[in-house]
Amino acid sequence: MKTKLVFILTSLIIGSIAQAQISKETYTCQKAIAKAVQKFADKVADRIESCLIAVQKCNQKDPGDVDTCVGGLLVAGKGRCAVGKLSGDSNYFGKGSAAANDPSQGLINRELDKFVKGLGKCDLNNTNFGDLNMGNFGAFSNPVPANHFELADALNGDPDAPGETAGAACLAHNRLRKTFPNFNNIVNQIGSHDSSTEFPEVLVNNIVFSGIGCQ
Repeated sequence: MKTKLVFILTSLIIGSIAQAQISKETYTCQKAIAKAVQKFADKVADRIESCLIAVQKCNQKDPGDVDTCVGGLLVAGKGRCAVGKLSGDSNYFGKGSAAANDPSQGLINRELDKFVKGLGKCDLNNTNFGDLNMGNFGAFSNPVPANHFELADALNGDPDAPGETAGAACLAHNRLRKTFPNFNNIVNQIGSHDSSTEFPEVLVNNIVFSGIGCQ
């Protein structure tokens, strides 16, 4: 059974700020953010975990069949771990990722699209983003987002990029690092798989691993 996200943003739980202390629009946005962040992090973790479980199953086969099985998971647009199936690339978090996202490129891309739509309840003109309690995110990174793409980016930062802090996708990555057996070994196995007939394995490795900043 897949584990559910344990890295819940406790400071974003509704009630962390009394409604009477902030505007109705800010309170509504606070609730929308809490729900959207947790759902996106859960879904990203579930999508990647499905890939990792599939690799585990390949490793249970006869030694001579393991590479072929893993190779099938990496076939572009088809395999459980593949570019074009799991995600179009590794740029599903960080500044500019929401606006550039193409939901047709993979399962994680679709979740990012849903994440942005889930933030649609935030009234950008009347929400005071300075009043939001961002909990583990620290200060809100964009006090005046011009659109919901920028709002999503502010909540889904890439800590390896200058001026950004860990966001929603990092919650998913950290969940898997801490709870999935042999996570690093399986990630290394994906990255080292060698076949000229499949999409570059290093890109698949980046989608799954994400980056050291999330740790």
